[in-house]
Amino acid sequence: MKQDIKAESSHSTCNAEVECGITSRLLTLKGEYSESKFARKCNIPISTMRKYLSGSMPGLDKALQISEALGVNIQWLSTGKGPKWASESQEEGARESSIDHSDDLYWSDSKSEQAIIDLLESTEKELNRVGQFPVTEAELNKNQILRDAKFQLSVLYSSPGMYPELKGQIELMLRLAFADPAIERSAADAMKKTHTRLKRASMLIETVSEAIGWEPPLDIKEAMKTAIFNDDLSEETVLRLMDAIYRAIQKGND
Repeated sequence: MKQDIKAESSHSTCNAEVECGITSRLLTLKGEYSESKFARKCNIPISTMRKYLSGSMPGLDKALQISEALGVNIQWLSTGKGPKWASESQEEGARESSIDHSDDLYWSDSKSEQAIIDLLESTEKELNRVGQFPVTEAELNKNQILRDAKFQLSVLYSSPGMYPELKGQIELMLRLAFADPAIERSAADAMKKTHTRLKRASMLIETVSEAIGWEPPLDIKEAMKTAIFNDDLSEETVLRLMDAIYRAIQKGND
């Protein structure tokens, strides 16, 4: 795949009309190919590809589609950092698989954490300058800084190993500043899953309570519900735990 795409191009340096960002990297990947041929290689309609090459920001789903079609590392495409080609990323991962990276987790080391914080702060600064919440589509189309920020934040939100606190801040930024429908759907799905797990925990406690003939006190019931929710305990495990608690309480009362 790497041989199929010219890595260098006269477009590799951003001009006055297109600021450096994902657009410049797409132009680099395009190389000497015509727009129509490049669009076909990426499985993207030519009209849509022309917008991307002119400065429009692709959504995360389209960026992933392009990176998979071209064999490009999504992190490089979105941020310009890391190995350019997915194969290089995999080879690098294989070479380092035996190295202890416990102090250098992906998106969780101090340098990466600060970079994300800086991105959030610079995005907030630009949003305050623009003075629109959420940003309108028209403003996003003409503001390269916000387009790049939205895309990078979307990629980070989907990245593994993210600190929950940072992921929460990114989600808030995407929902409030950009009104990202994908984040809204993700939040709705997460809420639905949470409700399902809580319902399962309550039903499991009721089932086990009936099985052993004991209604646990509220504090024990809530503690068990938390354990079931967090650790996805099986009915057998819950039965053993509640039976052991019941027997301990009975023994203490004797």
